[in-house]
Amino acid sequence: MFSRSLILIVLMILSGCKSNDAPDWEYVHPELRPYYEDFLKIVGDRANKGETVYIQFSTNLPQGVLGIAFGMDANVTHIQINAHSWLRMTKYQKRMTMYHELAHDLLDWEHDNGTLLMVKGMPRYVDQTTINTITKELKNGW
Repeated sequence: MFSRSLILIVLMILSGCKSNDAPDWEYVHPELRPYYEDFLKIVGDRANKGETVYIQFSTNLPQGVLGIAFGMDANVTHIQINAHSWLRMTKYQKRMTMYHELAHDLLDWEHDNGTLLMVKGMPRYVDQTTINTITKELKNGW
């Protein structure tokens, strides 16, 4: 936990206000990059990436936590996705998890904001209809 906090503090110090300009530094795990790029296409210039973008897998997240967005309301995008849970998710659950965490960091959306995307916890059944609904929510700014 200390190392994650330290990384976030350093990233915040290096940053000012969030911006939708190209970040100064960006790392997105190759397996997660397609979700990140699709999300950016959906939300367009409303995405506030900040000066640094760091999206990775983690094997240290607590059981039941699918992902964490550390950069909400900060000038960074720092997301960790639970590597163990990822292996058991369907393609639809993966997309919903990534869009959920990206909405926290890039749009500053909070849980339970009235959208399906931002409910706490993964819905029991996620399919293409679910993805269509959350994509509309992102396009419309909820």
